[in-house]
Amino acid sequence: MENIYIKHVSLQNLWGRYSIEWELDPKVNILVGANGSGKSTILQFITYVLLNDERNRFKIMDEKFMANISISFSIDKRLYSHYNGKVRITDDEPKISNKNSIFFKMCENSTFIDTFDSTVENIQLLNVYESPLSQKLGYLLYGNPAKKERMNFVRHQLKAYEYLLNGREEEGNKMSKQIKLFYDIVNLFFKATKKEIKFESQTLFFLSEGERIELSHLSSGEKQLLIILLNVLFQEGKPAILILDEPEISLDTRWQRILIDKILELNPNCQIIIATHSASVFGNGWMDKVKRMEEILI
Repeated sequence: MENIYIKHVSLQNLWGRYSIEWELDPKVNILVGANGSGKSTILQFITYVLLNDERNRFKIMDEKFMANISISFSIDKRLYSHYNGKVRITDDEPKISNKNSIFFKMCENSTFIDTFDSTVENIQLLNVYESPLSQKLGYLLYGNPAKKERMNFVRHQLKAYEYLLNGREEEGNKMSKQIKLFYDIVNLFFKATKKEIKFESQTLFFLSEGERIELSHLSSGEKQLLIILLNVLFQEGKPAILILDEPEISLDTRWQRILIDKILELNPNCQIIIATHSASVFGNGWMDKVKRMEEILI
């Protein structure tokens, strides 16, 4: 399997004042900065260029956010640049411009996850009966009617079964092992509250001392954790980039300490980019991967 990751991010004239040069690690990157320092904006730029994320397009096209961005990728030790959403080729053009190339497949597998939810009062005012976090988790588990082509947990389970049914045992066994690992990792995180993950009749729920707990009754942090791990599971061990914006807002500090290790256990080919206030927690064993905003500003 070819190795692909973001090697360098260059942002020129951010807010008309700053430039940023950030050399990234192939595996783990932890960006630390105070509120308003621009770390989340950097992630939004990366997300827009990498994933063509329309939600972030309107934010970064605003005059106050305008900047020139260039992202350099290392693909099997060769360098390519992605400039303002368009690929600028340095060599081997068909490899990266082909929609079936490893580059575009990596983009499809990559994910941006921010931390958000609504209070009960806001949900009632908006006449919405599910919080955004619950809705997002529901889409990952059972599908989004507006985006039928997107992977979800039910389809992922069926895909593994179909591989085995059609004689593709190696692929089917690999997916089945990853799903079991996903269950094991979730149960490790939920062990302190005595919850165990279950999937029956195409429905995911938890058991705690014999009592069934529906996903709607989970805390925001528990839902957020499931969203992160489900996205990593869907990467199927392939090269991908996982961008997390301030996940510590909802995650227990004990979970933060092991999150990076468990993500890489589920997908060793995933490059992780985190913007956070609590590097001392996420940096547990990864302090050499921490960058402060002032270190990349020029």
